[in-house]
Amino acid sequence: MLLFLPVLMTAVGVAWGFSSGNVGWACGSMSPGHLLTSAETAPPPFEVYAEEYEAGYYLVTVFGRRDQFKGLLMQAHNPRRKRVGVFTQVEGGQTLDCGYEGDAVAHNNGDLKSQVRALWHPNGYTGPVRFRATIVKSYGTYWTDVLSNPIEV
Repeated sequence: MLLFLPVLMTAVGVAWGFSSGNVGWACGSMSPGHLLTSAETAPPPFEVYAEEYEAGYYLVTVFGRRDQFKGLLMQAHNPRRKRVGVFTQVEGGQTLDCGYEGDAVAHNNGDLKSQVRALWHPNGYTGPVRFRATIVKSYGTYWTDVLSNPIEV
């Protein structure tokens, strides 16, 4: 029993870290790393929608059609799946440093959310972009590779 306690405490500590949006370790895989779980294969009840906002900025909204979500990791990718651009403002979440400052967006708490909106700037990049998200509904229910509509910058 005493050997099990440190493992349990580590798992509880990791779960609390996830809810804070401290998910930088997931930047490469875009997987939440939830133990003994795998991504859903059914179509997600969530969408990622990007639209031109103003003078070179794009508004990216992650939302549920009927469901709410608890967690999010989102990046802007070019066709070679390289991170591009920078998120400058986030409503309902926070920017994250996955390789450089502001290259990703994550949740900032474990509360249920209807949407997270982020302002993105190409920061010198030109070409096609898609926003790629991992969206967590609950610990055991999440979707990876949720893609936005393509945009051209």
